[in-house]
Amino acid sequence: MRNKILVVGPPGSGKLTMLKELMGTVSPVTGSHAGIIEEYHIKNKYYEARVGVWVDEFLLEGDSTQLSADRIEGLVSLPEWTESFCSNEAKEVRDSIKAVVFTLRHGSDAAHLEPQLKVLEQLVGMLDNDNWDGSLICLQKGHVSPELAAQLDTVCFDYGFEYISHLVSEQGETTGYDRLQEAIEVLGWETQDEAKETPVPDPILTSPTLMARSSPSLHASSFDARSLSLSPADSDMLKGLLNDDLDNFQNIFDKLKIARNSNLSDEQRTRLANDLAEQLIGGEVPGH
Repeated sequence: MRNKILVVGPPGSGKLTMLKELMGTVSPVTGSHAGIIEEYHIKNKYYEARVGVWVDEFLLEGDSTQLSADRIEGLVSLPEWTESFCSNEAKEVRDSIKAVVFTLRHGSDAAHLEPQLKVLEQLVGMLDNDNWDGSLICLQKGHVSPELAAQLDTVCFDYGFEYISHLVSEQGETTGYDRLQEAIEVLGWETQDEAKETPVPDPILTSPTLMARSSPSLHASSFDARSLSLSPADSDMLKGLLNDDLDNFQNIFDKLKIARNSNLSDEQRTRLANDLAEQLIGGEVPGH
């Protein structure tokens, strides 16, 4: 069941501002916004639903020299981000997405936007199949001139996106965050009762793009027990495990780092703990 919203854009493109406008409040965040998980409570006269929101980020040219190190930690370029999200490992996450909100920086023009949407064509092609009833939205931060809005609207239309700006419509059409809310709610999300019956993948466990927040590849020779607060004896044991199964331990270690840096609910932490336990023992977790 597709019941998630993916919000993605470069740093400084208004992702958190958008979430605050939609939901009223979001959890405090420091550093990169990649890996943020929130819940959007939709309640109108037609239905009530709780929709998961996943936030991810990528770097544009020049960001690495203009932004602080903690703000860009773990982030990659848009082509690398797209390649990861289009991988086989991310299929389960892709199959849960019903809406993509691409956030555009204030002041960006058509020359900035079109190359970005061009890179996203591969992902859009994977999402926009015969079974997909979702929506592609491009939301620009800040106010724009009517001329620029018209140009950006044309570019977005060519790539299958709806362009939303904060420009006041002379025809009285809904714009800005109000239009974004309309575009999301009209999709008709599954109700809370339906959601209880439909398990969905947790991006913290499956998405390679969110795994990018973790450390570079681990090697047994350079493993430092202090990063996990382990005793020397436990460190020696883990080094042995690393030598036997480096890829498996790399995966477990990365997920631990993500859990530490993400705003996970108790339920998500429980799922993560069960997943890691299953990987450690190499079998099913009792009772699950």
